[in-house]
Amino acid sequence: MLPVAIRIHDLSIGGCLIQCFHEEPVGRRVKIAVELPYEGWVTLDGEILYARPDYGYAVKWVDVPADIHATLERVINHLLTKSPTDE
Repeated sequence: MLPVAIRIHDLSIGGCLIQCFHEEPVGRRVKIAVELPYEGWVTLDGEILYARPDYGYAVKWVDVPADIHATLERVINHLLTKSPTDE
């Protein structure tokens, strides 16, 4: 496994958009370590759905353990309900 720096956009319970200039083929399985606000690091398995040339690729999460799914859901719900003044 070769670590590659990425930037995650549009994180959701189902997947995310990865900004990365290291190209990957559609259909490839990847392991992604994500630092979640309030919860710390989790590692998710994903499958590349499609590529955006010169930008990155979309990933759907696969085989997510129940505890990590619950953590991801909790963080996303918290971020969606947080007001801009909560900082």
